[in-house]
Order: sequence, then structure tokens, then C-alpha cells
Amino acid sequence: MSLASGGAVALLGGLALTAALILMLAGPVGLAPWLAALLVGVVLATVGYTMLRWGLSDLKRTDPTPRRTVESIKEDIQWAKEHRQ
Repeated sequence: MSLASGGAVALLGGLALTAALILMLAGPVGLAPWLAALLVGVVLATVGYTMLRWGLSDLKRTDPTPRRTVESIKEDIQWAKEHRQ
């Protein structure tokens, strides 16, 4: 429960920081609000896309086969065949 709550609070913090960045670009920097939001959105989308691509390439290199479990089951089957009454 606390893990999910912590994730939700962290997400809200990230959203607040994103809004603050947009307001900073729109205020003192002088960009139009829509342009500030567009720039921040493009940067975040690009970073997110890059992170997803890295994650997918890591996932493709991972072997999901539980090798120790498969070997253990094979040993259990062999043991059961040898000790059948």
C-alpha cells in the first residue's frame, strides 16, 4: 500500500514540477504559455520515448526462462520415477 501511495505522491510531485517549469518559461522568460507547454511536452515525450526504447531493448536481451526451476522439476520427475512403488 505504501509503495503505491509513494508512487502516486511522486507522480503528483513530478506533475507540479512540470507545471512550475511551464509557468517559469511563460513568465520571466517571456514565452507564450502554449509554446512553453509545447516545449516542455516535447522534451518530456522525447525523454520518455528514449527511456522506453532502452527498456524494451533490455527486455529483449533478457532470458525469461526459469532455468533453476526447470532443472529442479526435471530432478523431481526423475526422483519420482525412481521411487515409484
